[in-house]
Amino acid sequence: DIKEVRVLPALYDMITDYGFEERAFLTGIDEHQADKVKQSCPGIAYYINYWPSRIRIFSDDYQKEILDILSHTGAIGINCNHICASRTLSSLLHDNGYKLSVWTVNRKYQMTRALVNKPDNITTRCPDKLQKVIDEWGND
Repeated sequence: DIKEVRVLPALYDMITDYGFEERAFLTGIDEHQADKVKQSCPGIAYYINYWPSRIRIFSDDYQKEILDILSHTGAIGINCNHICASRTLSSLLHDNGYKLSVWTVNRKYQMTRALVNKPDNITTRCPDKLQKVIDEWGND
């Protein structure tokens, strides 16, 4: 989760030194930082931080706007607060070859709600709890 783009060159060196180019991805990237990421971390996948509207997401124009941002920035998907995520957003992204990442999901009810939206990535401070919820949820 990138908080400062000035760390990108050092981060890229570390990723490549360990051979993690295919396993690493970046989050915390604003739309206006995408060019810096592409320049400093070529070939490293990244999500764009975005606050999707849970109301406007049903509009074709708004959906096109989201897809245009992803196409323009070269991001692999959207990283958003779990409260903003929805099945409509998830379907839009997945149907168009993009991914959904949600942050920061720490409570069990948040985890269950997040899983309903079928994200590709979940940021949490409680990975053991999330794994238990995933295991329980997968058995239902």
